[in-house]
Amino acid sequence: MLSSKSVLAPVLNLKPSRILAVYTILGHLIALSVLFYPMTISIFPRVLIAIAVLISFVYHWRTREPVITLRAPIKDDLWLLQLKAGADIYARLVGEYTVTTWLIVIRFKALDRRKYTVVVLPDSGEADDIRRMRVYLRQLK
Repeated sequence: MLSSKSVLAPVLNLKPSRILAVYTILGHLIALSVLFYPMTISIFPRVLIAIAVLISFVYHWRTREPVITLRAPIKDDLWLLQLKAGADIYARLVGEYTVTTWLIVIRFKALDRRKYTVVVLPDSGEADDIRRMRVYLRQLK
């Protein structure tokens, strides 16, 4: 028999967040702009730092938001995550998670030991679905 929690277990369909994209771009642009500030550092270390910042940007841009659907557990505390690549995996919550009115951050560890972090911002999905997920996560604490 299903418990009342499992009946209310929400499903959250995620879409790429513009807010997260803007923060990613701005953060890397600020890091690059610091290199133009007059310093006693020679040009060679500045170029190496710029390359590192660009590599970081490319990595974060390509790997951002790998999860497109998040289904709360019905039994056994296993969440269903649907990835961009089309794979469905089962995962458990890892450690703490953050739930505020404008941000949800949840960390998962899949059965194959991979770790996933899901960041949900107000533009990441339907407002009603995000609200249901927020209420569900607050009930878990």
